[in-house]
Amino acid sequence: MADFIPGLELNRRFYHDTIRPLLDQYLPGLAHDAALIGSGSDILGFDTPRSTDHDWGPRAYLFLNEADFRDHANEIMERLRYDLPRQFRDDSPR
Repeated sequence: MADFIPGLELNRRFYHDTIRPLLDQYLPGLAHDAALIGSGSDILGFDTPRSTDHDWGPRAYLFLNEADFRDHANEIMERLRYDLPRQFRDDSPR
């Protein structure tokens, strides 16, 4: 098992190491934002190794403008579904 990395850092790495390169490869120049939002100790920066046993792991929300969402959302979801690694630092993307 990999050493514990707080959720915010884990998800920053997950985006920069996996999601962003896929978007750059298949949709270069696509304007988007990514964030980790919701409730949970990882989002607030209070997570500990114990947090990894529930609702914790690599993930991100992508935000596109309305036109790009309409034109590319299905392709993005398919690419991420098939091209994201099944494991990222011993955790499964959610």
